[in-house]
Amino acid sequence: MKKIVIADDNLGLVLSLKEFFANSDKYEVVGTASNGAEAVALVERLTPDFLLLDIVMPELDGFGVLTTLGVKRPIVIMMSQLATDGFVQKALRYGASYFLAKPFNFDTLKTTLDEFSSPVTATKKQSHSLDEK
Repeated sequence: MKKIVIADDNLGLVLSLKEFFANSDKYEVVGTASNGAEAVALVERLTPDFLLLDIVMPELDGFGVLTTLGVKRPIVIMMSQLATDGFVQKALRYGASYFLAKPFNFDTLKTTLDEFSSPVTATKKQSHSLDEK
């Protein structure tokens, strides 16, 4: 089972994502963080396969999280309403593997996780999407 950490200060989204993955036989949400500093600590402690990461968060934003984690990081799916080309490119440059524009369809997120879980896709460096609901 693949482990997921969710880092987002939107409690409603976090709870919805936890509920969405609750019955999954492939993915387990092992931790949630409401700020960037918590996200870094959880990733270092839990070593998840995936980090679902918002850009705008208290204490340390998503870019700060990516910088702090360095190269030893899980596959990062950046999630944000700040889906301009500049933010998408910056997220990818800082090491995010994929970008989902909020709001997004949870099934699209699951498909993305499935693709990154496959042996062929897992070797790809970066990809991105501006998925609209």
